[in-house]
Amino acid sequence: VIAVKAAGEVTFTFTDSATGCSNTTSTSIKVNPLPVVTTSSDVTCVNSTITAMPNTAGTWSSSDSSIATITDGGVITGRAAGEVTFTYTDSVTGCSNTTIGKMTVYNVPIIGVTSNEVCVGSAIQVTSDTDGSWMSSNTDVAIISAEGMVKGISAGIVTVSFKNNNSGCTNTIAEKITVKPLPTLNLSGTEVGVGNTLNATPTTGGTWYSSNNGVATITSDGIITGISEGGVIFTYTDNATGCANQTAEIIRVYEIFTEIPNKLSPNNDGINDYWDLKGFGEGAKIEIRDRWGQVVFETTNYKDEWNGWNLPIGTYYYVINKEGDIYKGFIYLSR
Repeated sequence: VIAVKAAGEVTFTFTDSATGCSNTTSTSIKVNPLPVVTTSSDVTCVNSTITAMPNTAGTWSSSDSSIATITDGGVITGRAAGEVTFTYTDSVTGCSNTTIGKMTVYNVPIIGVTSNEVCVGSAIQVTSDTDGSWMSSNTDVAIISAEGMVKGISAGIVTVSFKNNNSGCTNTIAEKITVKPLPTLNLSGTEVGVGNTLNATPTTGGTWYSSNNGVATITSDGIITGISEGGVIFTYTDNATGCANQTAEIIRVYEIFTEIPNKLSPNNDGINDYWDLKGFGEGAKIEIRDRWGQVVFETTNYKDEWNGWNLPIGTYYYVINKEGDIYKGFIYLSR
C-alpha cells in the first residue's frame, strides 16, 4: 500500500526476505497535487449565489444538490436550508479535493403585506416570520418603522425589503407598494356668515363631509353653507384613489350683523364694554377718529378689542373695510 505524502516523483524498491535480492520499479511514479479549492463564503441564502474556485479545467459536485447546487464554472446556488460540501475534480490529473468544512444555507425570511397601496400620510402593515430590520427603497416616497408600518410620504412607487440580522438573508416583497397622492383642496374663503356660502373644490369625483353639520354643511359639489356660529373642518374623499384630505384651516362661521353697534360704555358691567363686530369675521380693517379727525384707533385685523377706555366721552366716527365693502358711521362713547 503506497501512502502519498506530497506531490513529486518517486521509485519503489522491493527486497525479497528469503533471497535478499532487490529490484526497483523501472519507471518513477508521479504524484500529482490536489487541486486547491476555495469558496467566497461559507454561508449563503436560499436563491442566492456565491462562487467557488477553480472555475475552469475541472468538474464540481455537491454533496446534496437539494440544499445547494454548483456549476462547473463554480457558481453555487442555495436551494434549501441545510449544510453541504463541494468536491472539485481536476480534468487533467483526475485528482479531487473537497471544501474544508460545510457550507450553511439559510432560509430567506418570509414576509407579507396587507395591501400594496397606501395614501400619503396613511400607513399599512408588513409582516415577517423572524426578527430583523426593514428597508424602504425610497424614503422620500415611503418610510417604514421597526414594527413594519409603511407610511406614505409622497406619491410614487417603492419596494420594501427585510433583512434577518442573524443570517444576513434578505427578502423583498414581490409587489411594489404604490403611494397615492392626497386630493388637492381649495376654498374660496376661510370665513362665512350664517346663511351665506363659500365654494370648495374639487366639485366632482369624490365626496365632501362636514365635521359639524350644525355649524356648516357642504354639498357633493362643494357648496358650503353657514348654519350657526362656530368652527368646522371639511374632508374630501377621492372616489378613484380612496384617499381623503382635510381643509388646512378651521372654517369660521359668524353671525351677520343687521346693524353695527353705535354705543360703547366701557364700565365693566358686561354690556357694551367692547365694540363687538363678530359678525364681520376676522380680517376687517378698522379706523376710528375723534371729532377733530384724529385717528384714535386702527387695525387691519379687528378682533373686538377696542373699548375706548382712555378716551373722553363723546361721539366718534368709524370706517370699516371688510374685503372691499366699506361701512361708515358714528358711535357714542359713554361711561
